[in-house]
Amino acid sequence: MMLVGKIPALVFATLFIPAICIAENCEVGVQVIKGSEKEGKSTDFGSLGKSLVAMEPQLKKLPYKKYDEMTSRRQKVALGKESRFSVSDAMGRPQTVKVQPVSVSDKRVEVLVNWLGADSSKLLSTKVRVLNGESVMLGTDSSGKHSTILSIKVSCPS
Repeated sequence: MMLVGKIPALVFATLFIPAICIAENCEVGVQVIKGSEKEGKSTDFGSLGKSLVAMEPQLKKLPYKKYDEMTSRRQKVALGKESRFSVSDAMGRPQTVKVQPVSVSDKRVEVLVNWLGADSSKLLSTKVRVLNGESVMLGTDSSGKHSTILSIKVSCPS
């Protein structure tokens, strides 16, 4: 009988114990790739660098004949927070890429991407939904012969 009298107090105490909230961290990867030589012989995907081999299916869809990785960086960021990457374009000019994973649902991550030039001008501002753990490619022409390709990969706990 004594045990029954203690149960309500135990339940009451359990309801008011503060919960510890742990922010779920996403891993954000930004890779800058230089696409070159729109004209000429076909791409030799066997000569791709080790870090670009996994991207071959996406790179095959692009009109370039040569691909070189310029920068690859990763950061952990809480869902809803922004991560900032300092990178260079295909011509070596400084740029900033801001990536903010907004939400995760149906195995997809909604991501805000802001790509800024050296003078903080917006080169690209977009919201994309990408499969969790997969990458999306964005690009811009840097000159007649080269293009800057941005690969963004986001992995969040689901």
